[in-house]
Amino acid sequence: MGAGPGPAPIVDSVSFSAYTDAMSDYRVMAALGSRSGLEEDRMVNVWHVRTPAEVGPGNAATAQELVFRYASFYQDISSILSIVSLRETVGAHVMKVYSLLKGAPGAADDVAVLLVDDTFSTPNISQTSEAHVAEAALCLSMLASPQQVPEFQGIARPRSRRRGRAYIGGLNSTNAMSQSVNGGKRPTLAARDVILDAAVTLKTSLAAVPLASAEMAVYSRTDGQMRPVTEIYVDDAYDTIRSRGLAPTTRTTRIF
Repeated sequence: MGAGPGPAPIVDSVSFSAYTDAMSDYRVMAALGSRSGLEEDRMVNVWHVRTPAEVGPGNAATAQELVFRYASFYQDISSILSIVSLRETVGAHVMKVYSLLKGAPGAADDVAVLLVDDTFSTPNISQTSEAHVAEAALCLSMLASPQQVPEFQGIARPRSRRRGRAYIGGLNSTNAMSQSVNGGKRPTLAARDVILDAAVTLKTSLAAVPLASAEMAVYSRTDGQMRPVTEIYVDDAYDTIRSRGLAPTTRTTRIF
């Protein structure tokens, strides 16, 4: 998921027996294409998936199922996105799915094996010309259970290893998306519900992956655990994403 650990080394194949977890785990990287067409301007989210019903390294069949289901998530939220910021053409976006082989806790020796490299599109993206600033985003926060974390038991704010985030950018700025509150702009409840409803649908869809019973998960490299998501939320405040923003088209200058 969004603000997870850094990338694991990517290899073509590896001996599964060298790694610590018998369950199949996956890393899904979605990279939405921007209007600029530049690779560095893509909106990238990283998700993690655990499959309690699978044993051994991840397989291409399950990985392809994950592409379909995560692509559907982005299609479900396309009404809050803007055609001014994101491309809507066929194959504009990239989805890569890896089998994540977890190493020793805290050792940063995970290995990601690329299983599927595919493309998808968001045909229902909003056609409005009212785009938000390129750096604005809504954050989908995902929490794993805080149980067995003594300093946080009973509090709905588990430590960072129990949290994942996906930053949704390329937003539109229509009245359905933003509202003025005390002199500032906040995302509407309807806009936040679009993301939450899509995430709930994704959870249900993942559970139906054949022979896998897949689950949205939060991965902690610190303790080497892939934990199922038990709660999600979107705040009524905009966040920011790393972005080059719009390319300048003109420069206003004064000579001294």
